[in-house]
Amino acid sequence: MIDTQKYNQDFIKFCKEVNEPSLRLKKGYDSAKKTYSDIEQGSSQPLSNADRCKLIESGLSKEFCDGVDLYLAGKDLYIIQDEVYDAIWNYTLGKKENLKKCVKELKIDKFEWIHITLKNDKTISFRMASNFLRKCAYYLRELGYEAMNNEFEDEINKIGENLESEKREGSCHSSIIPISIFLDIHFSNSVVTGYIKGLSESIKYIHSWLEFTYEGKEYVIDSTLNILMLKDEYYWLNNIQEKVDILSRVSGENIRQDNRNSRNT
Repeated sequence: MIDTQKYNQDFIKFCKEVNEPSLRLKKGYDSAKKTYSDIEQGSSQPLSNADRCKLIESGLSKEFCDGVDLYLAGKDLYIIQDEVYDAIWNYTLGKKENLKKCVKELKIDKFEWIHITLKNDKTISFRMASNFLRKCAYYLRELGYEAMNNEFEDEINKIGENLESEKREGSCHSSIIPISIFLDIHFSNSVVTGYIKGLSESIKYIHSWLEFTYEGKEYVIDSTLNILMLKDEYYWLNNIQEKVDILSRVSGENIRQDNRNSRNT
């Protein structure tokens, strides 16, 4: 049986006070790394049900035990991705002061792409989705698209404001639908629903985002993060395996047609 005394009161206090599952998971992983420093990572069996119950009864959380399991099983946490996520979130919310903790360099090119290099030298590139949509609306109006009337432009401006607000979490599907309808004027696109992962495989969330192709490159728009990003980088960031994690894919054309039909009824 596992010796719960190895897990001191600081860990128990942390698990009781912190509500964020991913932080509790990381704490469990880090504590196991310290506790089992005498054995090679991945050379031990995951916790038995009895050991897990004993740890939870002592006051530790399920996520903390998951973190211990991950270390014992030799699985890594997605630490780099988590740091990238934090950098994107703080940048798109305008909290530039929070970037100092993990960002080594930040550049914005003439096409409004933001290139962030973390202190671990990982670089990620993205555009603010809200700015991209406003630019699209401007160019489509200049090109004379009939669909770009004042009402539609007002809707795009409203979408942009919502993307830039702090209240954009929890509405990924409902907020990506009007973006799909708008972009379908000029860009064939799909609304994709699937699993994205937190710090590890053990934390999964159902999420929706938009995908489209332009000049041979595949892009993603995520309305929760307010970003436009290359699909490969987005899938890396959220640890998405296309054949495993994608639940549905609906074309923008179908969404636009359904929206048109609902307005006519």
